[in-house]
Amino acid sequence: MLSRWTSFQGSSTLPNGIWVLLPLAITGLIGATAIISYPVINFVLYIPHPSIRPLRLESTESTPRHNSFFLPQWGGIQILNPASGTKHLDVSSLRSPFSTFITHLLSLLGTPGLPDSIPSEGKVVLSPWQLDGLVRQRAAENVVAAGGTMGALARLVRKIPNMAIPQEIRSDVLLTLSHLEKVPVLTLTDEC
Repeated sequence: MLSRWTSFQGSSTLPNGIWVLLPLAITGLIGATAIISYPVINFVLYIPHPSIRPLRLESTESTPRHNSFFLPQWGGIQILNPASGTKHLDVSSLRSPFSTFITHLLSLLGTPGLPDSIPSEGKVVLSPWQLDGLVRQRAAENVVAAGGTMGALARLVRKIPNMAIPQEIRSDVLLTLSHLEKVPVLTLTDEC
């Protein structure tokens, strides 16, 4: 595995002995491993071989403290450079990488950030305010998608008036329309 990481293009050493890696170089390796038929969220904690430590990402957003990057619709990669001679990682050494993974997960889920006017709730990963915002966002997306599907189905039936529609589909459509009628519609004059 070491040769795979040290020989691909995009890695180099600085005069002070720090290895530098471009995130773009890693994405080529990632793409080959993601050939599956269902969505997967990936979180990779890479601990480089001692001979190529410290390994840093060359990026304007990467800092030695985080040394990670995020790929939308894929996940996140964190590089951890433990102290020389480390044979085992304890909970405290994994706290920072997993905190970064939580941030990546919340980004993948599309979780809204907390505005400055709302106080943070200590060690809560997902505040009630953020959860409410996420549920509302997903509900709105589902209403729009269901409305689009119903509209497309109506256009199809109008184009092919003799098309046979199974009873199960008819029941599903009626149930969907019933649910859509119950969705409250907010206007600009409604209170939030």
